[in-house]
Amino acid sequence: MSMIGQTISHYKILEKLGEGGMGIVYKAEDLRLKKTVALKFLKQEALGSEEERTRFVHEAQASAALDHPNICPTYDVDQVEGPAGAAKHTFIVMAYIDGQGLKEKIASRPLPLNVVLDIAIQIAEGLQESHEKGIVHRDIKSANIMITSRGQAKIMDFGLAQLSGQTKVTKTGATVGTVAYMSPEQTRGENVDLRTDIWSLGVMLYEMVAGRLPFRGDYDQAVVYQILHDEPEPITSLRSNVPMELERIVAKAMQKNAGERYQHVDEMLVDLKSVSKRVEAGGPGEGTAAPRSLRRKRRLVYGGISIFAVLALAALYIFLPLKPVSVERKSIAVLPFKNMSDSKEDEYFSDGITEDIITHLSQIGGLTVISRTSIMQYKGTQKTIPEIGQELNVGAILEGSTRRMGDRIRIASQLIDVHSDAHLWAEEYDRNMVDVFDIQRDVARKIAQALKIALRPNNDEHARGTRTGNLTAYDYYLKGREYYYRFNKEDNEWAIDLFKKALHHEAVYAVALAGLADAYGQRVAKFGFPENWLDSAIALASKAISIDDGSAEAHKALGLAYSGKGWHRRAVQSYLKAVDLNPNYLTAVANIGAEYSFMGEFDEALAWFKKAVPLNPTFPFSYYNVGGTYSNLDDYEKARDWFSKCRALQPDFLYVHAALSLMYLRQGDYDRSFADAMRILSLVPDDLEALTLAGWSKLFAGDYTQAKGIFQKAAAIDSTNTFWYGCGRSSSTALGFIYLQIGQQAEGMNCLRRSRALDQIQLDQQSERYAIRYDLALINALEGKRTEAYQWLRRAIDYGWRDYHLGQRDPLLGNLQTDERFKEMIDVVRDSIGEMGKRVRELERE
Repeated sequence: MSMIGQTISHYKILEKLGEGGMGIVYKAEDLRLKKTVALKFLKQEALGSEEERTRFVHEAQASAALDHPNICPTYDVDQVEGPAGAAKHTFIVMAYIDGQGLKEKIASRPLPLNVVLDIAIQIAEGLQESHEKGIVHRDIKSANIMITSRGQAKIMDFGLAQLSGQTKVTKTGATVGTVAYMSPEQTRGENVDLRTDIWSLGVMLYEMVAGRLPFRGDYDQAVVYQILHDEPEPITSLRSNVPMELERIVAKAMQKNAGERYQHVDEMLVDLKSVSKRVEAGGPGEGTAAPRSLRRKRRLVYGGISIFAVLALAALYIFLPLKPVSVERKSIAVLPFKNMSDSKEDEYFSDGITEDIITHLSQIGGLTVISRTSIMQYKGTQKTIPEIGQELNVGAILEGSTRRMGDRIRIASQLIDVHSDAHLWAEEYDRNMVDVFDIQRDVARKIAQALKIALRPNNDEHARGTRTGNLTAYDYYLKGREYYYRFNKEDNEWAIDLFKKALHHEAVYAVALAGLADAYGQRVAKFGFPENWLDSAIALASKAISIDDGSAEAHKALGLAYSGKGWHRRAVQSYLKAVDLNPNYLTAVANIGAEYSFMGEFDEALAWFKKAVPLNPTFPFSYYNVGGTYSNLDDYEKARDWFSKCRALQPDFLYVHAALSLMYLRQGDYDRSFADAMRILSLVPDDLEALTLAGWSKLFAGDYTQAKGIFQKAAAIDSTNTFWYGCGRSSSTALGFIYLQIGQQAEGMNCLRRSRALDQIQLDQQSERYAIRYDLALINALEGKRTEAYQWLRRAIDYGWRDYHLGQRDPLLGNLQTDERFKEMIDVVRDSIGEMGKRVRELERE
């Protein structure tokens, strides 16, 4: 029976607006107040159910308790007599929203990201009001959101809402809501809290960005199975230009374990507003899809981090024992080729040929190739082949020589079995210089044949970007690479000039573009140049990749620039591509470990650092990285073992003292921490890492006078506040705290304001560094903003902060450390470290 045209109480029904599972909604005119309203009637079939009537009235009570611009207002609930013999009409009087349903809006066209974020923020603000009043909506979905003509979002339909302290009106164990938006606990019929609304908001945010739901199926049971067991495809893989930070927000809101989600909608709101600000400003951070090997659930702080399944299969290789092991011939070192030319200036050319042959060999699947860094120490050596083979732990060694004579080149090479000293293969090439690239590839093929290794089908594809018909360009490229590897500021300038000259002669020379990108990245990473050099590095590396997507050097250079920006996930993506193209690419392998360490995923970091050891067995940094990671995992005994191996290789290796200083700082031994930092500063007075560690060891010990002097020096060197090390704190913030402690309030607050402003610059640039968030937690704690301090500390944890030892004693967090909330957060971080350590020990036992 149609109700249109009827007058119910003092409301004239004008038209039907829609219906849901429990009610029908009509547009009506309030004849008393002369305004348009919406009336929601309980469906006819539900009128005889006391439970449904109670739930219907409950909706009115829930929504009427709320007064917020993003929640549809409820004016009244009433009953009127129905036709003779019929049950009474029960209806709710609500505001009439003149607009479009969000579900229809999504279906009509993809929503711009700024619109998506605006709507999500409005819904979150409405939920914030609801949750503060103790009301959980339990049916957040796009069909229950109206968007007015002015773009205002309104949350509708509180029919399933649950009021704090109110008796449940659904059957025990029954699931309520729309399946596609239900949280896992909701599908299981469990009691739910405000975190179920956060899950549903995450689903709806996913839907707005992707244009489809994350969990879909023909049957409810299939959708429920996905919600409980499957991970949705990342939104960055479904739509271009989606910031990685937005993907992180969606992923956190949709964690299957409620304890791993945002715990309060205000925390999600802070993150949404931060992304919205950057999108509106058109800032950097438009993300790209992560490789499928990275598309797995990141169980970071609240439950531990899942490790790649492949690591378990590769454990015997990754977690190698410290002592040398027996080797096969399918491991090789290429000794520096001797320069036999009349001109000693051609030394760079013979070194370049050596590295190019290493690069070609590295692309052969199944062959372990020692990196350039390890073999260059044998230049001019008097050691025998067996001695070198034992030191490098390889089965075969290639040695050779080069001679340039005008436009001719002579290259002689021979492959030797380390154990028998027998020649496995030897050949001499006397060709035109233009054939140099063919010679390099031929040497790689012949070695593969001698070692009985099958070449990859695409092994020659890389030649497109590495070879050039312009030998002058090649010459400049080799010279540039030689200067780049010297790792000092003056030679970095020379490298840049030489790479540019190579590109002047050959504009589409992929490896020269990659070399220039690397040199720009090196300027920021090692010599303190402004971060705008990284933008140029990204542009150059991207151009190199467009010329030759098979260039491992270009992908590695892009990863270095991303890392400099603090974009750790994108850096990992680029480094993984480089390693896929060149499995023996030491720098890329080690840098993957570093990125996982920056993200607080120490078990995965350790696996990659241990992969780097056999690629560079005489390089102290390889052992330093492993030792530092064991220290991060609270395994100090193994950390000291690896540091000892590092110093056995290079007794004056200063970075070991930095690692030991940090380890002692964590253990509360401030005197030893300071002593190790000073051992570095006695030789390198301006070393920022050592200054930072020395300053914090004095500050933690309460020696503010000495700490102040150290941090003033560090702040003068690091004027942009972007230098972050293991302590995860800035010098400016430390100075602010010290000034406050010694009664210089104005100076202290000025330092904190400066730190906050510099931190915001990093956030605006989409940096994923946890240290920025931790620094902001410290600043807010010192300013007495406890709520904001906890929000930033939680975000720091999400981004990889794991140093609970220092957090427990950090004087800058003194006004939080007695709170139960702080103790719970520390316990969660400690547990995550324990879980990672447990996984490492299990893999080492295999």
